[in-house]
Order: sequence, then structure tokens, then C-alpha cells
Amino acid sequence: MKKKATQPEVQRAKEREKKRKQRKKIAGLLKKTTKSSSKVSPQTFGKPLSRAKKHLPKCPERKVQVLAKMVQDLSPRKRKAVVDDRNPLI
Repeated sequence: MKKKATQPEVQRAKEREKKRKQRKKIAGLLKKTTKSSSKVSPQTFGKPLSRAKKHLPKCPERKVQVLAKMVQDLSPRKRKAVVDDRNPLI
């Protein structure tokens, strides 16, 4: 006989599945980004990303303004790659 799943177990299973899908999506995005630009591993890509994050403003509103300005200043081709990917990070 199978044991009936309780409410917290079902909730945890849903959360695990949601996190797994999000990790898979981010991994695919990193692979796509590194493939199109140059031969960079996800670990190597993460180092400059973490350095850039460290220097962004802590205030959420200001951070959005800074990132929006950075995207706006990109060349049209790069801006299209950033905006059209339906990036979950943006």
C-alpha cells in the first residue's frame, strides 16, 4: 500500500520541482550566453558576474535604474539579445 502524501510533503515536492526548473532554466541561459559569445565555462562567467553584483547599489529601485541604463547603453544587437531572451534574471 502506498502512503498518502501529507500537505507539507506535497508542498515541499512542489517547491523542489519549482527550484529544479529554475536551475535548469538558468543553466540553459548560461549555456546559451556562453555559446554565443566565447568559450567560457559557467564558473568563469560567474566570477565577473559576482564582481559586478557586488558593486551594484543595494537599494532595489536604484539597482533597477542602473541596470536599465546599462541595457539602454548597449549596442542594438546586444540589447536585443538581453531583452528578447525572456531572461528570468531581468
